[in-house]
Amino acid sequence: MLPNARTLPNSRARTKAASGSNGVPYGRAACALSILVVFAAGCNPVKTGVKLGVRLVGEVVEDVDVKQRGDSLVGRPVSAADEAFGQPLDVFKDVRGERRWRTYPVKLDVLGRQHYVVEALNDKIASVSKAEKSSRKVDIPRGLILKEMVKGKGPQECEAKLEFGGPLLVVRSQNTRRLVQLYDAGMITDLGTPHYCIVRYDDNDRCDDLEFVAVGASTKKGL
Repeated sequence: MLPNARTLPNSRARTKAASGSNGVPYGRAACALSILVVFAAGCNPVKTGVKLGVRLVGEVVEDVDVKQRGDSLVGRPVSAADEAFGQPLDVFKDVRGERRWRTYPVKLDVLGRQHYVVEALNDKIASVSKAEKSSRKVDIPRGLILKEMVKGKGPQECEAKLEFGGPLLVVRSQNTRRLVQLYDAGMITDLGTPHYCIVRYDDNDRCDDLEFVAVGASTKKGL
């Protein structure tokens, strides 16, 4: 039987349990550590972070096709993506910035599970990715409880209830006008590996769905 929401520890106890001796939450400490690792590897953490937009569409697909398309399109005007892929299915705008993620169908994908995701900044193509909708669901008792806690709540209420800190990314669909938030759910140890939490909202900016996706989830094809 799933624990009742009342059996969850209070906010202060949870924060203390999920914090190190210096009081810094493990999830945030892990995030800071990952940034240091990125710097050590010689990567730009800002450039790495923009890949978060792809996670809103699905798991990243790594194959020769998308690599070749990226090589030919990055740096060109956004119109070049429309010429290559056709009209976008949707455009997601970063609510707190100028980035946009344009999604396109993959013509040879008869099941319609894959999409090209073109990230644009200042009307220039910044990256080209391919994402695939995953049929794998992450079901854990804590996740089901959180989903019930935020159902029907607004963005600020959801942020307070989830206690993951501020969202890493907030976008709005150009077609549906619906809001989507992505959080770092690394503090939930039930998941085993680091995950993101994606919160989706309805037409009235009320939470409609919540799901977890693995941070490193990707599919390699033909590489």
